[in-house]
Amino acid sequence: MSLKSPTGAFIVPLRFTNAKFFKDKTNREIRAYFAYALKFLEGRQRPDTFLSAVVHMDEKTPHLHLCFVPLTPDGRLSAKEIIGNRKNLVRWQDEFWQHMVKQYPELERGESASQTGREHIPPRIFKEMTQLTKQKEQLDALLVGITPFNGKSRAAEISKVLDSYIPNVARMKDQLRKYNVAFTKTAVENEKLKEKNR
Repeated sequence: MSLKSPTGAFIVPLRFTNAKFFKDKTNREIRAYFAYALKFLEGRQRPDTFLSAVVHMDEKTPHLHLCFVPLTPDGRLSAKEIIGNRKNLVRWQDEFWQHMVKQYPELERGESASQTGREHIPPRIFKEMTQLTKQKEQLDALLVGITPFNGKSRAAEISKVLDSYIPNVARMKDQLRKYNVAFTKTAVENEKLKEKNR
C-alpha cells in the first residue's frame, strides 16, 4: 500500500515480518535488515528522489516509511508509472519478498489479499479494535480479581472502564455496519459491471 503525502511525494510502508522476527535482534541487526530492504527500493526508484526513510519502532512490528518523489527515468512526475495500480503493488510485494529471503530465509510471505479475496481492515478501524480488545482484557482482569475485600473499589474501576468501553463498542458496531453496507454495494456493482462486460 502506498499513501500520498500532502507534498505530492509517496510514502511506502515496508512491513514484511512479524514481531517475533525482531524479538532477539540487536539494533545493529535491525539497521542491517532495513538497509537491505532499502536496496530493493533503490532498484525501483532513483535514490536522489528519496525525501526520507524512517524506521518506526512504535508498533509491534518495526517498519520503514520511505517518502519519495515518483519521478520517471526521463524526469517526469508520474506516480502511475512508478507506483502503478493495485496489481503492480502486489507484484512489488512479491518481488520485495524474493529480495528479502535471499538475505533472511526465515521470513515468511503472508497470503496476498488478491489470492484470498479478503478485504484489508482500514488502519484506523484496526487500531480502534485493538483498543477495544485491550479494554475488554482490562475488564476481564478486574472481574476475575474481585474479592469480598476489594469489591467496592473494583466496582468503581469497572464502572470507569465501562464508561468509555460501551460507547466505543457502539461506535465500532456502527462503523462496521457502514463498511459492510459499502462493501456489499461495491460487490453488487462489481458483479453487474462484470456481467455487462461479458
